[in-house]
Amino acid sequence: MTDESKSKITYKGQVTVPKMVREALGLAIGDEVAFILRDGSVYLEPRNVDTRALRGVVKRKGKPVSLDDMQAAIRDGATKGER
Repeated sequence: MTDESKSKITYKGQVTVPKMVREALGLAIGDEVAFILRDGSVYLEPRNVDTRALRGVVKRKGKPVSLDDMQAAIRDGATKGER
């Protein structure tokens, strides 16, 4: 099933993205979109990424470090720089 909605281009070249499309793409105020030209058609693609979607992208190597260990490493590095 294909839903269709129309919008007019303003004199400034702006277009209102219909509510149906914004909801389908999960778009909100301030979100970025890309207009992609392909084979005589235009595709609208959301460019914002929910940070939750990035979970697991970066793989951890080794054992997690505690905040105390990080602070100790910073202190050690700072004192080595003073010598």
